[in-house]
This record gives sequence, structure tokens and C-alpha cells, in this order.
Amino acid sequence: MTSLFVATLEVIREHPLLERLARVEPEALLRELSRGDSQVLALLGGFLAGLIREGQASGELTAGPDPELLAELGIRIGLSFVLLPESVLAGGDEHATREAVRALLAPLTFPG
Repeated sequence: MTSLFVATLEVIREHPLLERLARVEPEALLRELSRGDSQVLALLGGFLAGLIREGQASGELTAGPDPELLAELGIRIGLSFVLLPESVLAGGDEHATREAVRALLAPLTFPG
């Protein structure tokens, strides 16, 4: 889960379309994401929930948390980084970001 989160942050920080949407057209992004029938959110949620289920089945992730809930939380956190990109998480330091994310997510996702 930490790798997924770190990779998501990297994509968010480096993807030119996401950067442009956040900088130039944040209202278009918010409009799409705030629709009750947003296909973008449905696709992202299904994809992430599937990855979480796979991780839970393999023992890589704790079996308890609801995959749909974890996926939703992941999407909401990711969107916050799209819309509010400035962060104390070191953008160029993958190791520091990985350690910070691991410490934050461990209680939620990793077997103890």
C-alpha cells in the first residue's frame, strides 16, 4: 500500500494533465468529481478496491479494513494532492516520503 501511495503521489506531481487541471481548470475537475455518477471516481474506486482485495488475500495487507472504504480514502487523499499540491512531504525524496506514508498508513493497512 505504501508503494501504491508513493507512486500515486509521484504521478500526481509529475503528470502534466493533472498539473494543468489543478492549476488552470480546478473547477472542471471538481465539477466532474462532485457528480454523484462520476465515471472517473467509479473507475478509480473499483481499480483501487481490487488492488486492496488482492493485497488482503495475499496477506500483504490486513484483511480487516473494507476495501471500498480504503479505496475511497485513497482517492480523497490523492485528490487533495492534485488540488493542493504544496506539501511537507518531500517531493524529491522518495525514501522520506515512503517512510512518512508507511508510518501513517501502518495502523490502517499492514498486519501487525
